Amino acid sequence: MMLRKRYIVGAVFVGAALAAGIFAYRGADDRQSPLPSADYSSAAGQAEPTAGVSEQATRPSSPKVDTHGVSGTRLTEQDESAGGSLDAEDAESRIEQRSRELENATMEHLVTALRQAFDEHDDVILNVAKNQLLARAKAGDGAATSAILAILDGTEPALQEYLVRVLGEIATVDALRALIDIASHTRVTSERAEGAALQAIAEVGQWRDESLPPEALSSLLERYLGAIPPQDTETISAVARGLSSLGTPKGVSQVLEMLDQLQQYGSSGADTRSRLSEALREVRSPEAVPVLASRLQEDPGLTDGTSRIAGDALAAMGDPHATEVLLAWAAGVTDEMRGEQAIRWLSETRDQGSLNLLLEVSRRTDFRSPALKERLAVLATKLQQQALPKLSP
Repeated sequence: MMLRKRYIVGAVFVGAALAAGIFAYRGADDRQSPLPSADYSSAAGQAEPTAGVSEQATRPSSPKVDTHGVSGTRLTEQDESAGGSLDAEDAESRIEQRSRELENATMEHLVTALRQAFDEHDDVILNVAKNQLLARAKAGDGAATSAILAILDGTEPALQEYLVRVLGEIATVDALRALIDIASHTRVTSERAEGAALQAIAEVGQWRDESLPPEALSSLLERYLGAIPPQDTETISAVARGLSSLGTPKGVSQVLEMLDQLQQYGSSGADTRSRLSEALREVRSPEAVPVLASRLQEDPGLTDGTSRIAGDALAAMGDPHATEVLLAWAAGVTDEMRGEQAIRWLSETRDQGSLNLLLEVSRRTDFRSPALKERLAVLATKLQQQALPKLSP
């Protein structure tokens, strides 16, 4: 309980600073989302700012902050009568007080408090309620998702978008299932909420708690991907990014299979294939290396575009296991075109383990092209001299 309390207070104190700026963007008549814009803004249907109107003129006043730079707190009348002075210790005390007030509240009361705080621009209560809700959800309280869904329908688009993003941060099986329902129009919401759902699906691996196996979430997205019409590029891209962020072998394999299927559509499927290729470059799980490696090994001549995409994904991983696969492939290269591809892939080396493998290339005896072997040795030395301080441990 004490650890959860410290997590909540700390998260709120940092999050409140962000919230102070967030609320400045929420206009009186058509408020914008209080969270960063999603990459899927076209799906969210967000309007462009009115031409000729200054940004400052369309913003309401930001919540008051103290002279010590502590933001994300509202001044009470007593604070204002005292000259509006609020130091960091006072702000933290007020956050702790609100945390205690909501600590034992029912989930319905907690979500209601969050909704009211959103409507009233009360950033302190908003962050306290949100982080209490997240803490409970991460601890296994399935009522969090249900309570959010209970108030989602019929609310204004800005609040719907905010609640959907909270579901994204919860990142449990129930929350992901709800996000899929929203993105697939099974649950009727606003365009902004649907766009936020796609972004949350794409980032599910980022928010997943380590105690939850990635396969539990990946299986939902695998089924969803197979049901999306091939012309729905935005949704396919979001789901593919979600699968890549989770990095399960089955999920990555399904993205590769979709790449194969899209080849039959020719140029009409080119954009979707490009988006899937970008998604696979987000794979970071070492467990996905064998799946990607098999595609490269099955087609070492790179006659199939999917094989090249698998190599791109391996090069972007920044993992020694992936780098070893690329070096093994490069050892069999004899033509100039694939030699250039090997240089491009291995030039992306950025982790110390992979650099060590590259530095050993001069000792390898399995290279069929002495010229390529020499070029890779030069590349390794260059990376060591120029990029070593920036390499990850």
